[in-house]
Amino acid sequence: MANLEVIPNGKDYKAANHQFKLLFNTATYVKEENVDIPLSVFDFFPIKDILTQTVDTHTMFLFDVIAFLISIDTLEEYYSGIDHKTKLRLMLGDGRGNTVQMVLYDDCASTFAA
Repeated sequence: MANLEVIPNGKDYKAANHQFKLLFNTATYVKEENVDIPLSVFDFFPIKDILTQTVDTHTMFLFDVIAFLISIDTLEEYYSGIDHKTKLRLMLGDGRGNTVQMVLYDDCASTFAA
């Protein structure tokens, strides 16, 4: 890889729990390699652990959960400035009484609600 930046994975929204992240730009070059990368890799995060997070300890990266779909609200439409947006709230549960709300936005929300 060339023409990219390695920057701290700070307080912003994170896709991974790692100290650094790669910042690509229009000049970034990645040489194609034929490597054996698994199609599915999971690092499951229990719902009960999500519920114990506080403002000081909350998880700021994406994680995988296995859950039952408890309920689906109706598709909500709203405006952000002049942009028309949609969102859909889902309630997920682990079968042990722990539940967490997930929100899908825009195309993902509309597709799921269809």
